[in-house]
Amino acid sequence: MFRYTHDKFTASDKKQLASNNKGFKSGKPVAGYSFDTGAELFRFDSVTKAAKALNLDSHSISSCASGKYKYSGKIDSVKIVWKYI
Repeated sequence: MFRYTHDKFTASDKKQLASNNKGFKSGKPVAGYSFDTGAELFRFDSVTKAAKALNLDSHSISSCASGKYKYSGKIDSVKIVWKYI
């Protein structure tokens, strides 16, 4: 729905926006584990939040959690394995 920045939202606009977002899921929670020890290092609500917090690529995190990569990212020379929880 196109809007100029100064336009106001009407009640019908808000209803339409709400109906467009039905079923939207914010993301799967993920956990990061040490590749060497298996100890849990991180836990995030979504891949995007993990990527932003740790300055990593979200695509590589999700690919790792899906099993395409063995690990994704290193922090202090510790390789991180990601899994969906």
